[in-house]
Amino acid sequence: MERSRKIVLVAHCLLNANSRVEGIARYAGVHPLIGELAERGYGIIQLPCPELPVGGCKRWAATIEQYDTPHYRERCEILAEEIAMQVREYLRCGYQVGPLVGVDGSPSCGVLETTSGPWGGYVDAERYAELSAAKSRVSGTGVFMRSLAARLEPLGVAFVAIDDRDPLGTAGRVLGHLA
Repeated sequence: MERSRKIVLVAHCLLNANSRVEGIARYAGVHPLIGELAERGYGIIQLPCPELPVGGCKRWAATIEQYDTPHYRERCEILAEEIAMQVREYLRCGYQVGPLVGVDGSPSCGVLETTSGPWGGYVDAERYAELSAAKSRVSGTGVFMRSLAARLEPLGVAFVAIDDRDPLGTAGRVLGHLA
């Protein structure tokens, strides 16, 4: 069988829901979109999760304000350059690369929307409830996606996203971007 020569890039948590913050995954392990991509003959580059090595499995849900720091941006730049090297090589060899599938609502992997809020400092139960109520979705791109976009958009890679509020219902948005 011949290679399809078609590749998509997907956020880490779409292939491994266990990497998400505890309690927010809306599917058990692998997002159903992955099976559809495989059926259509796409190879998959699983993007690294920049949050897991920094915050661990027991990390709190965070906002863009918490991740948009010099250290975290630098980490995302390094990871993005590794991915860009792979993409450049595939393109050099005649492969179709893209789209990249992010996760809207993520402070790292949001494409069109991220999460914002007044988080920071000591949080007791009362303050946690107050902050949770103030956390909101806003237009914007996650920290990791910004680093990837700077490198991959000039190469012609399109960006699309699953919505983390309805990850199963928004898979069609991604499928509509496939060749």
